[in-house]
Amino acid sequence: MYYSGVDGDMWIEYKFMKELPKRATTMVVPDLSPDQKRWLGNRLDEGRNVYVVMGVGAKHAILYRNREWLTPISVKELQAKLVLRQDLADWIKATVGESRCQSLE
Repeated sequence: MYYSGVDGDMWIEYKFMKELPKRATTMVVPDLSPDQKRWLGNRLDEGRNVYVVMGVGAKHAILYRNREWLTPISVKELQAKLVLRQDLADWIKATVGESRCQSLE
């Protein structure tokens, strides 16, 4: 997904997990294809704002920055990084600013 506003832009690759594994020691990494990893890395190398967001359940998400999406981390560590989806949406809007695009309706 590409977001653009008056203050900047960003690319986000979204993934989803119904729920975190039960064991705190289970290692988790977003399920990205080799092509997705390459594309994200290339955009990051160009200086773009690139993130991976993994939705967890109905209300939470985890934001991965700076190639964090390549390194598995434990469920316990992920739990500490969980944010509400609405808070993440607010962060995206605050980061890119208001869009000047108008609806075509």
